[in-house]
Amino acid sequence: MIHQAGDPRVTVAKSSAASIDIHIKSIKPVIEAMRALGFSPQSCIKGTGLHLDWLEGSDDSERYLTLEQEYLIYQNILQISQDPYIGLKIGRTYRIESFGMLGYAMLTARTAGEAMHIGLDYDPLSFGHFKHSQFNEGSLLGIAFQEQYDTPESLLQIFSDRALEAARNTIQTSLGFRIDICKIRLMHKDENDLKLYGEHFGCQVELGHHQNEILFDKSIAELVQSRKDPAFSQHCLDECKKIIGRLKQRSEIVSQIREIILAEPGYFPTATEVAQT
Repeated sequence: MIHQAGDPRVTVAKSSAASIDIHIKSIKPVIEAMRALGFSPQSCIKGTGLHLDWLEGSDDSERYLTLEQEYLIYQNILQISQDPYIGLKIGRTYRIESFGMLGYAMLTARTAGEAMHIGLDYDPLSFGHFKHSQFNEGSLLGIAFQEQYDTPESLLQIFSDRALEAARNTIQTSLGFRIDICKIRLMHKDENDLKLYGEHFGCQVELGHHQNEILFDKSIAELVQSRKDPAFSQHCLDECKKIIGRLKQRSEIVSQIREIILAEPGYFPTATEVAQT
């Protein structure tokens, strides 16, 4: 369903930090981007308790980090880079392939519009900080990025910049050519940044919005993708459904364990009890 911009129905219920597990896939492209920019991966994860081989290995299906660990990684990135606009540089390294099976399903969809709908329908596999939705605004087609949980003010800029720049890059790599953005709205609100963002995105930019938004001309949805392969795209979607099923099962198990712990404060379930959940 597509809602108009500003529709009060388009909201996301935010989760509490204590109940959030972040899949490690959400941070792997960020660490790789920092490496490409000349920064040590070890310095990015300093103090988090994460092991570098978790981020570099291919067997990451059961790897998760806490929201606090993710925040610390981004704090480290800001500290070592000393660059408030580092989010734009990280987002620039994203390609449609960065999203694994979901990316390939989008890459081989027939049109850009179909690719966008796939991305929205399988949003959990983007492993992002924001929940995505689509809306119409006159002759424009927009993608909204809504917070799934409260973001520290100091990290709002880097999260927002990375998300919007990554969205632009993934759409362009999916199509195979550059596209024009009509309007950008960002949640952070330092008016001193307005000119810089306008020059970077090449369009009108508004700051201090209630959510991040990127808007294109509606005609983009009809653009045929150069690498379209509907059969292969469907195969990738079938695999995406399996991945979501495994993630959902894991989430249900974690919720059951959490309920056991909350039911008896100070008590932690045994391995046998966990296995029986």
